[in-house]
Amino acid sequence: MFRVGMSDESLSRRGITHLVEHLALEPLGEQLYKYNGMVDGLFTRFYVAGRAAEIVEFFERVTNGLANLPRDRLLAESAVLRTEAARESANWLRAILNYRYGSTGWGLAGLDEFGLCNPDPEEVQVWAQTRFTAENAVLWVNGPLPAGLRIRLPSGSRTQSDDSPAAVVGLPAWAIQAGSGVGVSMTGARSTALGIMAQIARRRAQAQLRQGAVSYSVELSYQPLDRNSAHVGLWADALPENVDRVGPELLMILDGLADVGPNQEELDKSLDEGERADDNADSVLGWLDSAATNELLGSAIYTPDRIREDIRGLTPDRGRSAIAEAMKTLLVMAPGKFKVPSARFTPVPVWSAERVTGFTVGLRLGLSTVGRNIQLTVAKEGVTFAFDGSRLITIWFGRIAAVLQWTDGSRTLHGNDGFRLHLCPRDWHDGERLIRWIEGQVPKEKLVAMGPRPSPDPEVLIRVPTYKFATDYLIAATAGVWVLVAIGAYVWATAPSSSIALTLFLGIVGIRLTVKLYYRLRAPRVRRI
Repeated sequence: MFRVGMSDESLSRRGITHLVEHLALEPLGEQLYKYNGMVDGLFTRFYVAGRAAEIVEFFERVTNGLANLPRDRLLAESAVLRTEAARESANWLRAILNYRYGSTGWGLAGLDEFGLCNPDPEEVQVWAQTRFTAENAVLWVNGPLPAGLRIRLPSGSRTQSDDSPAAVVGLPAWAIQAGSGVGVSMTGARSTALGIMAQIARRRAQAQLRQGAVSYSVELSYQPLDRNSAHVGLWADALPENVDRVGPELLMILDGLADVGPNQEELDKSLDEGERADDNADSVLGWLDSAATNELLGSAIYTPDRIREDIRGLTPDRGRSAIAEAMKTLLVMAPGKFKVPSARFTPVPVWSAERVTGFTVGLRLGLSTVGRNIQLTVAKEGVTFAFDGSRLITIWFGRIAAVLQWTDGSRTLHGNDGFRLHLCPRDWHDGERLIRWIEGQVPKEKLVAMGPRPSPDPEVLIRVPTYKFATDYLIAATAGVWVLVAIGAYVWATAPSSSIALTLFLGIVGIRLTVKLYYRLRAPRVRRI
């Protein structure tokens, strides 16, 4: 078990730890014994269950694999991981972490593994050599230590876990997210009190919302963020018509615990649940993993007896204090139908509050006046996309998480604060030169080579219409003008002057209509924002 996970990566290298884990296990193929690997926010785990000789062989092959990753499988395993990610459905916990932490650290949970798109073999190997080290690892075994077991790892240093991640939004906050339920997120000091209060909140919500027939289940996530802090997440599923009932009731439950605290019966039930879990034969595996977690984070390791003593010593007032402090960091995520109290919660911004000052570029509109209110301002500090002068998206070069380079020349800029801006050079005057200049302001390690854009590209601002109906209409109108000209030539030679004047008038009108039709059909369509 290694102290390296998703939260240690950058957005431009998102997925590199997952790739190392897959490459280290790839040579093993199928075995008669059970084994697996997994990566979460803080840790990478390699599990094996089998006979003593099989365990020795497994760890020998894994450590050899980490030291010499199979580079010939690099692109293949990257493709496998991208395929795996494509199968995954939307996840409420990842989305709420992304709202809270943006495009860095724990916020990466809600973003794609861009580091798998074009991984550099040397960079992947260096990551393995510097993060998967002896000082950054813990081995736990359930049973006697197998004879001959040797864990050969390079020397290195322990990844520090002291700095609590900072939210990129003002808290308490609320975010609009299309989904089938309501989620809440909060952080607090890692403690038995906070963990027990999270369990009690889930039980209350499950009983009350299920009894009211507005939710099927309530999920709980308790996740250490570092040595000192933890994240608590609750998710109550709901039909769209019940969201406006589930949200207020869930908040009422949490407020009640923060104001009054739990009753003694609820605390006793938590103790009983813990003791019953300890009776399970597999409980020792959970304790071993928890002990390894605390060792890697630099925290005290508690025995099961000590944990039960902590639960017995937990009073309603201590529980109330723990949840009340965490509630100060509350973030609510719900569909737009749920009306969050605006006096209590700050909305997660959908537009930037600041803009850069520099030279301004307009859309490549030709003679059309549509889209004149859309502008791009570029400066050494960053770039601002402005719509109607008030709705802004600003990406600061000094706080940029990644720039995605697409094969059609377009670029997608991700800021650390979670804002995102897609730029297509065909949309803007001198767009190719503009893109090159922007890339020159960004560190090379932030650039990610991507593949082709979707076709048609939903993020292109200007679309030149190519409708067959319009083309045929234009041809027909032009032919009509020439018919008028031909008739006019005939009448000119045979008719009196009044008929000639009428013919000339009709010809001029036809030409004007044709020209206007031509420019209207050729005018670019600006995507609605």
